Amino acid sequence: MERLCRTAFADKDLFDRPVRTDNEIYAPIEGGYSLTILVPGADRKDVEVFKRDMDVDIRIRNYLRSIPLPGVLRGAQMTSAVVEDGKLTICFAVKDRETVG
Repeated sequence: MERLCRTAFADKDLFDRPVRTDNEIYAPIEGGYSLTILVPGADRKDVEVFKRDMDVDIRIRNYLRSIPLPGVLRGAQMTSAVVEDGKLTICFAVKDRETVG
């Protein structure tokens, strides 16, 4: 037990918080929004992207991730998905909404 404690606590930065990275970055683009996600080491041929209701499902080889979309993308259509430089960028076209009143 003593050896385990010495080994575990030998790192003085043991409890430092890791650097926070944004896992999902939304940005407005002409006619809609883009969603960028880090996918280091992934090739386009390994990536499948599906929009299902209010979620985007991303499959990379045997790994599946489901991302709930924000309300502003309700009814939006996925227009493209591009893998480049370790990032997956998915674009959505948003329909114009009429104001009630």
